[in-house]
Amino acid sequence: MTWRRLLGAALLIAAAIVLAPLLYGVAKGLLAGHGEGDRRAQSIALLAAYREHWPPPVWLASQDFGRDIRDCGYEEDTLFPPSEPQLGQGEHWTPYAGYFDVLMARSRDWDRRLEELRLARLDGETSAFSSEFLRVCMRQSPFASLCASRVRAILVADGLDIENGSAWPRNRPSPDQSRGTRTICAYLDGIAARRGLPLATRAQ
Repeated sequence: MTWRRLLGAALLIAAAIVLAPLLYGVAKGLLAGHGEGDRRAQSIALLAAYREHWPPPVWLASQDFGRDIRDCGYEEDTLFPPSEPQLGQGEHWTPYAGYFDVLMARSRDWDRRLEELRLARLDGETSAFSSEFLRVCMRQSPFASLCASRVRAILVADGLDIENGSAWPRNRPSPDQSRGTRTICAYLDGIAARRGLPLATRAQ
C-alpha cells in the first residue's frame, strides 16, 4: 500500500502544480475591474508579461544616423568633423551627442505611439477576465507558452507583434513626425551657426 500512497501523493502534488496557477488566474480574472483605468492597467501588465515570456529579439543598429543631416541640407563631415569626439563619455556633451539626443527623442515618440497601438489592440481583443487570466498563466502556469501564443496571435493579426521591433504596421498610416524632424533641423542650424557655416535652405 505504501507505493500506492506515494503514487497518490505524487499525483496530488502534480495536480496542484498544474491547477493551482490556473485556478489563481481564474480568481484574478473574476475579480478584475472593468473600469477604463482598470482595463488600461490590465493591458499594460499583460504586455509586460508577454515581453517577459518572449523577450523581443535584439536588433542590431542599422539606422543611417546621417540621413537627417543630409535631409536638413548639410554635409555630415562638415557639420561634425571626424577629428572631433562624437558621442563622448558619460554625461560629456559634444555637438554630435546633442544631435543623437534629438534623434532619440523622435525615436522614443515613435515607440510610444507604437506601444499605444499595442495596448489598444489588447484592450479591444481581451476582456478583463481573459487579460488577467492570460497574464497569470504566462507568469505562473505550466501552460505559459500556450497563453503567450494567444497574446501573440492578437498582436500579429494587426501587425503589432514585438518581434517586428519598431516597424510600423502596414495597415495603418505612419504617424506625423514632422515636428520632431523640424526640431532636428533647427538643432543642426544652431550647430552650423556656431561653426560659422551658412544655414541650409529647405522647404518649410
